[in-house]
Amino acid sequence: MIGIILAGGRGTRMNSSIPKVLHHINGQTMIERIVRQMQLAAFDKIFIIVNPDNKDAIDANLSSCESISLIVQEEPKGTGHAIMCFFKHIDKNDLCSQSLLVCNGDTPLLRHSLFTQMASLYPFGLCAFAKDDPTGYGRVIVGEDHLLTIVEEKDCNRQQKLVRLCNAGIYLFPFDALEKVIPFLVANNQQREFYLTDAIRLLQDRENLKCNILTLDPHDAFMVEGINSPKELASIDSIFHLEFAPLRRDHLSSIPSLLSRLSHCPYDATVFLERFKSIENDPAIKIYTAYHPMVGLIAMGSLYILRKFAHSASSVGQIEDVVVHRHLDNEGIGTKLITLLIRVARESGCYKVVLTSAEGNFLFYQKLGFCQHHTQFEIRF
Repeated sequence: MIGIILAGGRGTRMNSSIPKVLHHINGQTMIERIVRQMQLAAFDKIFIIVNPDNKDAIDANLSSCESISLIVQEEPKGTGHAIMCFFKHIDKNDLCSQSLLVCNGDTPLLRHSLFTQMASLYPFGLCAFAKDDPTGYGRVIVGEDHLLTIVEEKDCNRQQKLVRLCNAGIYLFPFDALEKVIPFLVANNQQREFYLTDAIRLLQDRENLKCNILTLDPHDAFMVEGINSPKELASIDSIFHLEFAPLRRDHLSSIPSLLSRLSHCPYDATVFLERFKSIENDPAIKIYTAYHPMVGLIAMGSLYILRKFAHSASSVGQIEDVVVHRHLDNEGIGTKLITLLIRVARESGCYKVVLTSAEGNFLFYQKLGFCQHHTQFEIRF
């Protein structure tokens, strides 16, 4: 699979001399975050559509990334025009049998797992999500003929603006078929631009291809949030700089979904609520979470303070139920959570902190100061 990242826009709404895709999210530029996730998804080649003004800066930022090629879009004539530039400048013989995954360079939360899901739509598909307030997003319109059309909001009529199914801006195209229809794009819209979204309908009409849809779960839709302003940049970056706090009752309903990462057993929300009621006032059980309005619950961890006879009747802190949102791994969130639980254990008078871990996580905990001591035996019922 070939990746194409659209980064040719000027990003004027950012009010910054820094190219938009080179602004940082959690210490890494937007464009590098997407490239790294594509590499984790084992893309064969990654092309980035840039403009003359940001080419050198993007090239320098990605100097350590392999299998990257930059293609210059001299004039900002839209996403469809960006793909025209792609076809004009690449060696088609090397790529003609490949699938093309196209995404925007200002969506820094995209994950390799989403790219893998998109690949399952082969040979042709798009990603969508439902939103209560779809303002600002293109709408995915399903016609009576079951053919899909994407209408940008500025071109929507009153009825189309009521549609809640939004375009996520991620597409899977068959190379040969897309090359055939791209010349038929026209700039017949409010922006006078060539929209890549118009190729969706052309591929259905001219190539008789069915467009498959990956509709994101509401808990996962934050991955496709885009950045067009300093405010949106700050909002997304704040996901990674939250403070952990004791679990709040109004967040309880989200816990079972988060905990499902830890076990194949289903978590019954009613049973969880009853258990929480029984322990919420126990000073020896401390549950911490991080919450963000865009994502929901990001992470959770518990500390159980066990009173012992050893060490002059001291206590042991036992860390349990440590879990991070499945689309936010390797972002430093788990480190921050474990560090907090260790500090709370020390402040609570514990002489040591213990936890159990899968072997694959040993290195993570060793970096945080844990050492493997003895061997745990267990009997499960």
